[in-house]
Amino acid sequence: MNDDKSNVVLWPTWLTGSSKQLIPLTGPDGYVDPTHFFVILVDALGNGISSSPSNSSVQPRMNFPVFTVRDMVNWLRQLQALMAHNIASPFGDSLEEAARQVKAKLMVVVATQDHMSNPSPAMEFAGILHAPMVQLTGECGHLETGCDKAVAAPKVREFIGQ
Repeated sequence: MNDDKSNVVLWPTWLTGSSKQLIPLTGPDGYVDPTHFFVILVDALGNGISSSPSNSSVQPRMNFPVFTVRDMVNWLRQLQALMAHNIASPFGDSLEEAARQVKAKLMVVVATQDHMSNPSPAMEFAGILHAPMVQLTGECGHLETGCDKAVAAPKVREFIGQ
């Protein structure tokens, strides 16, 4: 991470995804090169990899970070929004209000043939923010970012200035 922390890329997984599945999508020919950026791959909540002290090999049991009831309530709201595929849920179902909370540079990548997560709200969200968007139109649906990496990754690298 650089001194002003401007090279951090937060990359959450897709629904039911894991960071292990994201690793092959990083690197010089991937979406983000970790030699230039501080990449944080976030596992999906509840996937049994990163969200429990009982299954953490790096921070087991009492070494797991302390969290509060407030953290759990916030996590619950975020989880409910993720499960409903609705990032606007914590903001009275207003995409405009959710967009006002965005403080980071944002690019939206959607798979137009995704039948697990409707891409329309993400596309609308990008429009509200006037954010650049990459639309992947292949047949891989929910896993299109892996199938269409050769098309999408250069656009993402250009966006983040890599």
